[in-house]
Amino acid sequence: MFRLPQAFANKTVAILPITRLVFDLPFKIGSYYFFPAGEFDVLALNPIPPLSLDDCRVDSELIKLEGKNLRRAKSAIAGLSIEVLESNPLIVFTTDIDWATFGELDHDGDIEIIQSLSSKAEKALNVIRFSCCRFDLPDTLPGLAGSWDGSGQFLGALIYNSSRYASHLISGGAVESTVIVKGLGLQVDGFLQVELPNPESGELFAIASHALLLFSDVMYASNETTKFVRAMTLLEFLGSPDKYKTWKELKSEIICHFAKDKTDYYRLIERFKELTSKKNDNDIQSGLRTLIVHQGKFLHELIPDPRARKQLFKEIQGYAKSVIQDMLFHGESSWGSFMAYRYSLKERLGVA
Repeated sequence: MFRLPQAFANKTVAILPITRLVFDLPFKIGSYYFFPAGEFDVLALNPIPPLSLDDCRVDSELIKLEGKNLRRAKSAIAGLSIEVLESNPLIVFTTDIDWATFGELDHDGDIEIIQSLSSKAEKALNVIRFSCCRFDLPDTLPGLAGSWDGSGQFLGALIYNSSRYASHLISGGAVESTVIVKGLGLQVDGFLQVELPNPESGELFAIASHALLLFSDVMYASNETTKFVRAMTLLEFLGSPDKYKTWKELKSEIICHFAKDKTDYYRLIERFKELTSKKNDNDIQSGLRTLIVHQGKFLHELIPDPRARKQLFKEIQGYAKSVIQDMLFHGESSWGSFMAYRYSLKERLGVA
């Protein structure tokens, strides 16, 4: 049974459950620690449990709850418990929550904290999704940080204050977008080794970090048409994160990262026209993005074969991964330096 890492001594710590993620060995991504279900000693943090229904009665009569008791009761209704934390994988990391202020919050304040903590933890999960998941296969997506089996709209966290040797369970309706229910989630075999981009280490790391967020957003789209639009938005960002450019300008900024040679480059230019905007000799539009975004078409109407749609998402994911991997490799560089690197790629292809 694992205890709190020594690196977290004398700090405030957040412990969040994660559903749809199975692994056997603890691992670390940046400053985020992951523990398999049942392997982290939650009770060692001296958790103060939420109110039970019996706590709300006096002589079998329900009593009116106010203040801190009402706050604890609302968290109890959401369902996070010590048993939930003990039966789910956990992500553990430090937080800058002010303990004095935390004690005066109401349930709405708890939800804001949970959303903030979940968003912070998602940075590590974004890296896992980038390394292990696919645009065309939502079945293997892990749940949101703070979720547990059957939590639905609810997220939760255990907040531990090491100086007071006490912790509080908080949970509530904090999910604002899609909850993945298809498939069993992600199973990681062996030791997971992935790096977390540190935005403070370089401008390009900051850009790549946001790209990873957009990458995850593609996977969590509620339907294939929305997924395609988000995927194209990701590619637009990867092509020019600092200012608007048309797709006519963007294509070369993206394709230079994965084109094999000059012939392949021009083949991909034509392919990107098919993905974005392309008219035939009769001025009829066939570009997928234009038809979907500007003419209200659905992806399944334009590509009826589900296997072809899966292949499309694999293709687009391959393009996005190539660019993001280059960004991560040059993470400590400035955007200007990366643009110079792109120019060198075009020179090598003979298209500069």
